[in-house]
Amino acid sequence: MVAVSRGRPGRSGERRPPATDVFDVLSNRRRQYALHHLKRRADHRASLAELSRWVAAWEQGADPEELTYEDRKSAHTSLSQFHLPKMRDAGIVEFDPEAGVVRLTETGAEVEVYLETVRGDELPWHRYFLLLSVLALGVVAAAAVGVPLLAAAPGLALAGLIAVAFLCSSLAFLYDSRYRMRVGNGGHPPNRGRD
Repeated sequence: MVAVSRGRPGRSGERRPPATDVFDVLSNRRRQYALHHLKRRADHRASLAELSRWVAAWEQGADPEELTYEDRKSAHTSLSQFHLPKMRDAGIVEFDPEAGVVRLTETGAEVEVYLETVRGDELPWHRYFLLLSVLALGVVAAAAVGVPLLAAAPGLALAGLIAVAFLCSSLAFLYDSRYRMRVGNGGHPPNRGRD
């Protein structure tokens, strides 16, 4: 989810890019990593060298201090020549190539990005809720046709059980979306995986 208004002025009067532009800019993992690093910094700024180091580290799943010059070079070159100018053109960052400094704009700081990321052994939330809904419908249908154990249970008890299952699942999803899938929260970007 990206919370961006469609071309309306921001708080300071600057025009916000349309949501489609933001989605386009953030469709690239390096740009997502750059946004994540800038959002997690209190002052929303970083040197190009620092940003390159973190982006390269997350791409390689390594500690930033373990990287060699060659490890950082690719990230540095592509950020400075392509990714940061694209983010600047969309109004998400201010980038001064001469000084080597990148700063989130007000618009960039307000962009709320949630990335549903799953590892190979995880079930995505949208499929989980679909499965839970089908299971709940199956329980109700089984009770309606007289399946012995379910037909004997009071309807209010079945409804309560289903409601509790959805409540617990929704709370887990809320926690996950606020703390694991949100760009700018925590140490690692959401689509890097859990560490």
